[in-house]
Amino acid sequence: MEEIGEGEIELTYVDKKGEVDKERIRRKKCDVPEDLEFRTKPQLALEMLHGLQDDDTFPFKYVVSDTIYGSSPELIEVVENRPGMVYFVAIPSDTLCWLERPITREKEYKYKGEMRSKLIVEKTEKKPISVQALAKSVNDYFWYRRKVSEGTKGPIEYEFSKRRVTLSRDGLPHKTVWLVTKRTIEESPTYSYYISNAPVSTRLKTFVWLSGMGNACSTVDLLFSPKLLHSLSVFLQV
Repeated sequence: MEEIGEGEIELTYVDKKGEVDKERIRRKKCDVPEDLEFRTKPQLALEMLHGLQDDDTFPFKYVVSDTIYGSSPELIEVVENRPGMVYFVAIPSDTLCWLERPITREKEYKYKGEMRSKLIVEKTEKKPISVQALAKSVNDYFWYRRKVSEGTKGPIEYEFSKRRVTLSRDGLPHKTVWLVTKRTIEESPTYSYYISNAPVSTRLKTFVWLSGMGNACSTVDLLFSPKLLHSLSVFLQV
């Protein structure tokens, strides 16, 4: 406890180890309730989506996010369970996938005298590859230059490719989704990767539009249909 001025006292909190509890001090200064627990950005976004779901208030069609949220299976699951809702989320470059869904089978084994079984990928199947490796292997013929937005010095353009892939989870085939890859137009391009549950019939221009929305906000964005450009987006700021 320190006296910092006439009639003013600053409290110094000490934990059980006798060390200054800096987190508790920050909570006190910011008037943060003691019972308020830390939550990650995906957890906060998930809570907000659940709130909207409970209210049956979904005036949007698309959910766009960066890799922080794209790596949250719980968040993606909420969107998938909502009929007609589409996610377009950025993913890390080391995300693994198959170009074709591999064949799997049940393998029986004995554990502590008890027979059990587990799902495995057939040995004859190829191993999953990273989306980064896949992008580097795509022939230039299958990259399409598209304008994402207008900049102060002219149109901002990237090259895009898209294809259906099966994601790998714990070494097993998971879900089949769109993999959309975007790269800058330069000698040593920078790549960005996205997955989407959009219908198989979805055209590239929709993904180009959605990628532009992700660049603008770096958060979880809830978007109306691209036909309603005058009501471009309803943001869920986190």
